[in-house]
Amino acid sequence: MTSLIQSDRTFATPHQQALAILAQLMIPADGELPAASDDVIFSDLLAELSRDSGVVVIGLESLESIPPEPHVDIVNRLRESAPGFLRFFETCVVTCYYRDPRVQRSLGMPGRAPFPGGYFIEPSNWSLLDPVRQRPPFYRDV
Repeated sequence: MTSLIQSDRTFATPHQQALAILAQLMIPADGELPAASDDVIFSDLLAELSRDSGVVVIGLESLESIPPEPHVDIVNRLRESAPGFLRFFETCVVTCYYRDPRVQRSLGMPGRAPFPGGYFIEPSNWSLLDPVRQRPPFYRDV
């Protein structure tokens, strides 16, 4: 975590360390594959988590109230005390991990976004929506 940029400072250093430990528990390094706490992936993760920092702060406060125990017990206690945080965190970790080009290449993917990049998408036939546009409204005015 030494190469963090200024925008990664949404969370204090102790909180970043706690988040890195949780990320590594979810996805540890395996052979040539990086852990979810890898600098590049973790930087992306912090940016993703900062989108809903309120949920993350609740989870971090719950984490601070849990006495140091084996890591698996801490995660289980978080499931009880901050389930919303843990669901959000798990989603962000998986998203950021599989967005990493190294992980994509290890899965046989090109290591870049699928579009654009040589893939042609045929133009859509927007006239297919005409019946929907011509239909009278079926909703109530609020």
